[in-house]
Amino acid sequence: MSDSEAEAAALTARFVGLRLWACHSSPAPGSDPGDTGPYMVEHLRHIIGWERRGLLFAGGPYLDDDGRPGDSALYLLRADSEAAAHALAAEEPLHRHGLRVFTVRPWQLNQGRFAVHIDISQQTGGLDGPPAPLDLVRSTP
Repeated sequence: MSDSEAEAAALTARFVGLRLWACHSSPAPGSDPGDTGPYMVEHLRHIIGWERRGLLFAGGPYLDDDGRPGDSALYLLRADSEAAAHALAAEEPLHRHGLRVFTVRPWQLNQGRFAVHIDISQQTGGLDGPPAPLDLVRSTP
């Protein structure tokens, strides 16, 4: 093994290697972005459901040149196989109603960093940014 190969092996030895499925979602040919309006609540509930079930690692829209959400999105899904990830993507409401099309490809998380912070006294928290209020449900004694 060359010095370069040995160094590369040492640098990658601790990579996470978490296999996820990248689902790219884009408008179906001939569809109009306004067509999604009637299905947006169903779409958002579905995506939040993925998150709550632990199926969504990360997701969100691609941004346009002005920084506003565009009409395409990326979802990083947890699934046991490509077929399972494809089935998840197919059940997403905008895909199911024919307003968006999707592709699914394997993707591997190797490196990155994010911070989680919780300020107990102020009941705020967040990821990589200023604190936001936590929606804590208080139980009565």
